[in-house]
Amino acid sequence: MANEVPQLFDWDQVHNQPGDRWARAELNHSVVEFVAPTEYMVRPPQPAVYVFLIDVSHTAVQSGMVATATRALLENLDRIPDEDDRTKVAIICYDVSLYFFSIPPGESEPNMLVVSDIEDVFLPKPTDLL
Repeated sequence: MANEVPQLFDWDQVHNQPGDRWARAELNHSVVEFVAPTEYMVRPPQPAVYVFLIDVSHTAVQSGMVATATRALLENLDRIPDEDDRTKVAIICYDVSLYFFSIPPGESEPNMLVVSDIEDVFLPKPTDLL
């Protein structure tokens, strides 16, 4: 798929010289984060939240997708940025129901909470799901 980029992106307005469009994060990455200075904030920023949804249907299990997704998730959890120890992670599995996992602080075993009503989804536990 081709996407025409205006020639304005080939000019570095800060240094007033031709620029490199491959060095522009907004053109080469799916997410760009701009951190506002403290004078623009009335409260500390919200913690980063990563939610992973995994299809655990029979077909997904048989195809090996669940094993691949969980292995990739396990291998990369330590790479999630968490400089201030506030980042939250949620894992939700689904097939004919939704499966939420809660790991209360100080415990190593997760609790699985099942929501069978997918027409009117709700959080089974308002805290400890992230």
